[in-house]
Amino acid sequence: MSTRRYILCILLSSRIELVIAAGCGISAGAEPAPTLPTLSAAPKPPRCADLDGERITIDCSTSSCGGNSPIVNGFPINGLHSGGCKNAQHLRIASPIKSSNPACNGRLLDVDEDGNLFAEVRECRGEALDGASFMIEKISEEARTPPKNTTIKIEFYGSVVAYGGDTVPGYVFREENSAKSLCDRQTSLEFQQKFNLFNTKRIAQTTRDFRSTINKPAQITIDNGKEIQDSDIAIVFAGEVRGEDGETLEKSKRLGWFNIACKRDALAKVDLDRIAPAQKSPPLSDTAYYDRRTAALKMLTANYCDKERYTYEGNEIAWGSKRLEGGWRYREAIPTGRQEAVWSKKGAACLEHTRLHYKYQIGTIPKFILPEGCRNHCKDENEFLTHIWRECSEIKHRVQDCDNDPDIYFISHSH
Repeated sequence: MSTRRYILCILLSSRIELVIAAGCGISAGAEPAPTLPTLSAAPKPPRCADLDGERITIDCSTSSCGGNSPIVNGFPINGLHSGGCKNAQHLRIASPIKSSNPACNGRLLDVDEDGNLFAEVRECRGEALDGASFMIEKISEEARTPPKNTTIKIEFYGSVVAYGGDTVPGYVFREENSAKSLCDRQTSLEFQQKFNLFNTKRIAQTTRDFRSTINKPAQITIDNGKEIQDSDIAIVFAGEVRGEDGETLEKSKRLGWFNIACKRDALAKVDLDRIAPAQKSPPLSDTAYYDRRTAALKMLTANYCDKERYTYEGNEIAWGSKRLEGGWRYREAIPTGRQEAVWSKKGAACLEHTRLHYKYQIGTIPKFILPEGCRNHCKDENEFLTHIWRECSEIKHRVQDCDNDPDIYFISHSH
């Protein structure tokens, strides 16, 4: 039996507890354990670091892709653990894989370092998982309230192209018997409503891309003949879980956590655009790794100071990363667009222009695209900046004021 195989172990102490454990041995003479345990039938696994914190929900109904996004991740389930730990929404994987493929059926879901979902054995990944399903369970905070669950179906899409021609596996996740991807904005919101995943804190912006009614995303035909939108696709990767503010949920730095990220959103773009790719098990002491990814998420979502978002899907930027020896390293030629801001893990350290203003003249931006706090009185760039500097008093007013700031990771330019 593989050392990675999860089996049911019986621990004898003041009482008998049934737990799921990795590589748990059975002493001589012990009763053989079942080979296909169901996580939901047992208390939480040992050494399980359930996540705390809250998932901020953003109401964003848009259907175009590209550029950056005001949302870190629209997928309704914020992080999963291969051993059944609860995420910050009190959701967890509650069963092994159910599949018509005998090689996959009854095995536990995980993610490898290349972004492949697999079920304990490397042979069970990619197309082998197409059509498989697993149960998600919400554990109530009230002991007398029974868990609420749903079944998620995995649809293997194929390869998603990343920057430089690299590819990563793509997937579509749907609730069983649903035709809608969980990356669909309305479907995601309905899932969150059904499981009561909302909290009282909401980012002060409802964002839509007003071009989406004209530029519809292309339909893509996959191997089984179904047509899906590009915006339905998700990628997966192992590593820390992020809140909608871009910050790391600290307990998720431990092994076992992985993310499902909608391709259209910032969490996926940070990886696909190779801005600050995720690693499966970076050292906990490598604070620069976590801070760099936080800064990248703040930049892509135009999260200047955790109050409002000043971008929309499809709004393009150019960016550069800080050189160790000083100055900026751009992936392409130095951009001609105006310098917008420089970014640290806290957000914009210095801000010169807003992302919304430079792309369009103020009069051409419908009110619903504007952040709520600026909706009724921001008529030109100076009013935008005045509003932001008032709300975000720590931000300096010129990009060059941050040239010597050691905590800076990126610079952005508005097109």
